[in-house]
Amino acid sequence: MTDSHGSPLTNGSIAQAGNSGTFNPKVPVNASGQVTYQVLPGTNTFTSWFAGGYQTKTITVPASGPYSVNFATVAVTVNINDLDAGDIAAAKVTQAGSSGTFGPKTAVDASGNVTFEVLPGTNSFTAYDSFGYQTKTVTVPVTGPFSVNFITYAVTVHVLDANDNPWWTATVTQAGNTGTFSPRSTGDGSGNFTFYVLPGTSTFTARNDTNTAYKTVSQTISGDTDVTISQPGVFSPPAA
Repeated sequence: MTDSHGSPLTNGSIAQAGNSGTFNPKVPVNASGQVTYQVLPGTNTFTSWFAGGYQTKTITVPASGPYSVNFATVAVTVNINDLDAGDIAAAKVTQAGSSGTFGPKTAVDASGNVTFEVLPGTNSFTAYDSFGYQTKTVTVPVTGPFSVNFITYAVTVHVLDANDNPWWTATVTQAGNTGTFSPRSTGDGSGNFTFYVLPGTSTFTARNDTNTAYKTVSQTISGDTDVTISQPGVFSPPAA
């Protein structure tokens, strides 16, 4: 087993089945990324396990050996396109191979990128960004590199007071499908607040100066859009 650079993978494992079709237990590879089996000639199947996924190869072992079967991972770079540096600083991605089991969340770099070494085939990636998440399931080809991209959309929230004037001292918080709200934002001083969010439902809550009144709006985001929170109940116009 090797990675996309040809270096040995040392934390994978292999299972083997002869022509009976019954697999032996998984065997961890050694420091060279290898495991050696003594098998009868003929049809043999080998399954490699790595990064929550697996790949199977069925081959015909000749009467004379030695013989080798090679598994190689593919470099998959996941990018989260978010213009908010604070969002990117906290953004993470998880990966699951064909087994469906996700690994730990891994932080992206300052450009919103993180690279995973995965076996070819079905892989799922979940991006966690701007208090929401999105999952994409893709088929990773045998040859790479390969990329998966997540795009956030700009949502401008306009807060209006009871007289439909910009509420420039209000604050707004945002929650994606995680249900966790962001810190309170003070906007641009003109009653406008911009958030970069993953597609799906986001909730925006406007609060008054003293945090004693609020109004919440939820909207499904599928592109750059505007959200207006108007006449939020007991809000009063700011002092002159």
